[in-house]
Parts: sequence; structure tokens; C-alpha cells
Amino acid sequence: MGRTSAKADADVMTLRDGESADMARRDGLVWGTYLHGLFENDALRTAFLSWMVPSAALAAGDDFSYRAFKEENYDLLASVVEQHVNVAYVLEKIGINKFRS
Repeated sequence: MGRTSAKADADVMTLRDGESADMARRDGLVWGTYLHGLFENDALRTAFLSWMVPSAALAAGDDFSYRAFKEENYDLLASVVEQHVNVAYVLEKIGINKFRS
């Protein structure tokens, strides 16, 4: 959320019209977007990185799944919350009488 604007003498180009424009330096080395979650898609991210650096081997490898990585971290967070918060009590107070695990 916000607005991006370039100084009058900035060497940038607008990638999308609108109040909050995506922009890039003209040399292509810096790129910015307001599209949240754009690189969560494994195929898109791999294609984009291969396009940006065609000769480099991608560090994450072909077997990396962002969705699996995110789910694993959500599970870790849930485990910490369950260890330190009386979840059944909180659910009861907000009107959910039966705790589901």
C-alpha cells in the first residue's frame, strides 16, 4: 500500500500505469512491484530468475516448493503458539466451545 513516484531526473521506467506504478531502472538491474506474492509461484519464480540470470544455476534447485516451505513454517508457528497459549481457553472465550486439533 502506497505510492511510488520517481524523481524527475531518475533513470527509471514505469512498468504499469496507475497511481502506484511498478518501476524499474532502465538498465534492468532494479525492479519493483506492488504484486504481493508474485514469487510464491515456483514455476514463475524459476522462469523469472532464469530470465534474469540465464547462466546461473538456481540455488534453490528444481525440487524447492515455496508452498511446502510456507506450510512447514506455519506448522512451526502453530506448535509454538500451542506450547505457550491456552488455545482451548481462547477459543472458548471467543465462542468456539470445542477445541479442534
